[in-house]
Amino acid sequence: MNYLQVTALTASLGILAAPGFAQSTEKPPLTIDQAVAIALEAQAGAVVEAEPDIFEGRPVIDIEIVNEAGQEVEFRIDIETGQILDQWIDADPSDDPITADHRGLDAQIGELEIVATSPDLAMNGVAVTPGGRVFVSIPQWTEVKSPSVAEILKDGTIRPYPGNTWNEFDPSEPLNRFMNVNAVHSDGAGSLWVVDYAGPNFGPSIKGAQKLVQIDLTTNRVARVYRFGDDVLPEGARLNDVRVDAKRKTAYISEFGIGAIIVLDLETGEAFRALDRHYSTRAHPDVMTTFLGKAFRTDFLQVNDIELSASGETLYFQPTGGPILWEIPTAKLAEPAENAAIESHISVAGKSMTIGGMTRDDDDLLYLGSVQDNAVWTMDANSGETQQLVQDDRLLWPDAMSISSDGYLYIPAPQLRLLPKLNEGVDRTLGDFTVYRVKLPASD
Repeated sequence: MNYLQVTALTASLGILAAPGFAQSTEKPPLTIDQAVAIALEAQAGAVVEAEPDIFEGRPVIDIEIVNEAGQEVEFRIDIETGQILDQWIDADPSDDPITADHRGLDAQIGELEIVATSPDLAMNGVAVTPGGRVFVSIPQWTEVKSPSVAEILKDGTIRPYPGNTWNEFDPSEPLNRFMNVNAVHSDGAGSLWVVDYAGPNFGPSIKGAQKLVQIDLTTNRVARVYRFGDDVLPEGARLNDVRVDAKRKTAYISEFGIGAIIVLDLETGEAFRALDRHYSTRAHPDVMTTFLGKAFRTDFLQVNDIELSASGETLYFQPTGGPILWEIPTAKLAEPAENAAIESHISVAGKSMTIGGMTRDDDDLLYLGSVQDNAVWTMDANSGETQQLVQDDRLLWPDAMSISSDGYLYIPAPQLRLLPKLNEGVDRTLGDFTVYRVKLPASD
């Protein structure tokens, strides 16, 4: 399958944004900010949503504003002319997917519970062990020095883990300290795995400092550090997330800077790049999405989210923006191979979305953290069918999740695109950084 075939496939699935938006190489005549200004001139109030859409075959921007009377006023603005095509008051805003709290919950599923909060530490990943210990990854994304990895205690205390100098941020000694941890993962066999791409404050990765760290959960000590040469991490490559098959002694790491799956032999320490710069590991150039109504492209975010089936026989993966969740038998990744030799074994698991993180339960039901609608969706990897599990406006960029043995889904909300570094130094975060959990329905 070549790029043109992939483009045709995504279009047939209805995944690409509408003409005039994602598929255009020219800047649209009207930006979302300009459309918001037009709407606010017509109706003062607070903007709660602004997103591109198609109306009667023409590209538009839909905007929702809550006025002083508490009414939700909606606008439809022509992207070519700036003309207000329609304006009305929403008589029942409770049915809106963004403004309706907890939409998608049923009686079997509990409300969101707060696990831990911090005013300074942007917790972006969670790993829950079979015994119920909860660990988080905390990238160096703010001016406050992050411990990078922490354990959340029963009372919500965030305690640096494993302790000692590993948690002391010091760029002058990057090899045996955490520099910018992006993911933590429990393998269910007694180890916590930590992915450090060593690029603090959204900067370049420190040369030689990217690493995968194994921590023994019994001794609470670092057991082994895996480092990578230039053949595995060439200039611009960045480690992102990891899944470990403890039975087969193999780790799979997404590399989101250039685009590849890194396959690591945990016994020998040997590693290689699989699907290097392949269409399945590269961001689709035409994907446009929104976060809190603001449009952005994901074409610089290569393969990010990965998950391993319960059997360890299938690897699921996608770039941040999707729009497809791919799968491949792990047997085809056992040895280094050219892309052409294995790409026929790649298949479509389902139509996806822009996600912050992904996990699965014991039945291989996948859970996708959707950033566009502050929600978590499930996907049946056999059928590709998706269903919204929970939607809540507090789930600001639902990132790397984890499921506990007692049936809770843990969801971090790091507010990624609201951070100062991504807003010209302006802090647009909404309250504390929080890890939530929600009770999952019982399996059939």
